[in-house]
Amino acid sequence: MCVSGVKAPIEVLTAGAKEARKGRSEVWHERVLHPKFLRGFQWDSIGSVAHSQTPSATFTETAPPVPSVPVDDYQHTNVTDTISRYPHLFTIVTPICISAFQELLAHHPNQALVTSMCQGFSHGFWPFADTSSMNSSTPLDYDSMFNIQLSCDEMDFLRNQRNIEIQAGRYSDCFGTRLLPGMVCPPIFTVPKPHSSKKYRLVNDHSAGAHSPNSFIPVEEGHMRPDNLLDFGHCLR
Repeated sequence: MCVSGVKAPIEVLTAGAKEARKGRSEVWHERVLHPKFLRGFQWDSIGSVAHSQTPSATFTETAPPVPSVPVDDYQHTNVTDTISRYPHLFTIVTPICISAFQELLAHHPNQALVTSMCQGFSHGFWPFADTSSMNSSTPLDYDSMFNIQLSCDEMDFLRNQRNIEIQAGRYSDCFGTRLLPGMVCPPIFTVPKPHSSKKYRLVNDHSAGAHSPNSFIPVEEGHMRPDNLLDFGHCLR
């Protein structure tokens, strides 16, 4: 009785150790054979059953409606007053024909989601921002340009790109040299394109600074599983 009482735990621990080692080996093989940067881009050599729907399409069948602006957000009158007084600065621009979109999805099983999406395309989407941290110490307007030093070439590029964005409706027209109440100015700068010192890319850093737009959005909100090339390939099979 004494000997069996000692051996049993040893056998259990040994089996547990083997199982743990097997698990670590499987994780290692998964990371080596399917590294993170290739996930969604690497085909299975054995093959798999084709999916009739992509993950994003399946997700829409059960996804909750897109939430509208919470009532509590309307207490920030510095923001609401600016939107009310300058509606031309906050136009809703989308390439989607909302009536056609709604007609095509008339028989979608999740009509609550469809209705909320059409509402967002028409009146704008709430970015899941948590404004509970906004208080009297939050500046009414915040310029976070950080005194970025730009060359003449970079300034010319930014001006040209600004004009392109305004013509496309992605930037508003000029409204002066000072921010309006409730506005935030994130850093806007350039980075050189790879293997080039004279071609630039425009950067809008919405995460820089204590009062950046992204700082009000919880990291767990607004996520979904997008389609990848494997999903597209399964649909083509």
